[in-house]
Amino acid sequence: MTVSGRDTLCIWLPVADQQFALVTLAARGIAVQPGSRFQVAPRPHIRVATSFKMDQVDAIADALAQAAGTFDDARSRG
Repeated sequence: MTVSGRDTLCIWLPVADQQFALVTLAARGIAVQPGSRFQVAPRPHIRVATSFKMDQVDAIADALAQAAGTFDDARSRG
């Protein structure tokens, strides 16, 4: 197996509502971990770790922004 370190994503993403983020991403076929499993003090976030094809970057970024409660699709406003 060759690992190049490219085309991967691993972040802790702050979200407005952890449950909303989990459900929203699951509906898009994206599985993430609830951040509450990895912390002592409560703070809504999710753990995102994935690999993907570069042609999926925009769709994944939009899904994460929507799940975080910060979605602003400027592309649709042209």
